[in-house]
Amino acid sequence: MLSGVPALVSLLLPGDLLGIDARLSVAGFLGWLVAACTYAPAFWITAGQAGRERPSLAALPLLALQSLAALAMFGLVCTGFETLLLVVVAAQLGLFVAVPLGLAWVGVQTAALGWLGIAHWGLPGSLLWAFALGLTLQVMALFISYFAASQARARHELARTNADLRAAREQLAAAREAAARAHIARELHDLLGHHLSALSLHLEAARHRVDGEGREAVERCQSIARLLLADVRQAVQEVRQDPPAELAETLERAVAEIPRPRVELTVAPEVHAAEPENERAIVRCVQEIVTNAVRHADAEHLRIDLRLRQHGLELTARDDGRGASEMRPGQGLIGMRERLERLGGSLHVTTAPGQGLEVAVRLPWPPAS
Repeated sequence: MLSGVPALVSLLLPGDLLGIDARLSVAGFLGWLVAACTYAPAFWITAGQAGRERPSLAALPLLALQSLAALAMFGLVCTGFETLLLVVVAAQLGLFVAVPLGLAWVGVQTAALGWLGIAHWGLPGSLLWAFALGLTLQVMALFISYFAASQARARHELARTNADLRAAREQLAAAREAAARAHIARELHDLLGHHLSALSLHLEAARHRVDGEGREAVERCQSIARLLLADVRQAVQEVRQDPPAELAETLERAVAEIPRPRVELTVAPEVHAAEPENERAIVRCVQEIVTNAVRHADAEHLRIDLRLRQHGLELTARDDGRGASEMRPGQGLIGMRERLERLGGSLHVTTAPGQGLEVAVRLPWPPAS
């Protein structure tokens, strides 16, 4: 059965067109298949790393394995197809390494290609094939992929900057709104409250100076002035507080327009309104979680769930990023924990290399009195 392999190869890949020796041995053909089967899974794994901002450290050994497999295929059969496999390796190099290292890599595998080609085509033909064609295509593929990777990194950096700007914009808008409410409250209290208090004092003085129907009229005016003063104080208190808003809508705005990672937000319908301070804490936690996933996790997907449990509100977030062997909380996580602890809540973070990051937040809801 194996004796028919060379004939089959010669029929599928004519030697006079591709430079294959029609007397190719069975061992050589089987070796070519083994090298091809080695190249394919290595390429599949490295291709899965493409697009990641921080690819796995296994990418470089796998690229070296692809280069060796393609050169082995070229040395055994020399169909010319192996040169295209080296071009594919060069294209991957632009995604994982800097240009100088990529050029050195391409130079080494091109020199090996030319040296192996001497046995098939002689020195002139080998130099023409390896350097005039192979080297040119490899360098072009290297630079094209490098520029594509640079654009991808620029998009990632832009996404991080947008996440920071979005969080800063939300905080600035909240601070500006709070300042406006405080200004209105001060004006109401200082102007209306002052004049109503003075009016009430004058009416009290007038009440002691009149009798009969005039006294009753003054007392009614004094009662109205007191009611107005109470209304002003109530209005001042309400203006100082945050206006009611839908928590789910606020959270959706916080995660909107995040290109990467893809954020999946789920807010259970039973999550009802609570005190503004607790709602602000949840919003800030979600903003910090999204910002961390964009800036540091190199994640493709981030899932955030907000549900009510017996103990109160539970916020869980998990990404599929690279994780870490040791968690070192930054200022963002430290600020989240301090804010939650002041409100009677807690924050737990778990991570492991290659297993992403998981954040669990618990908060009394409605807040404990």
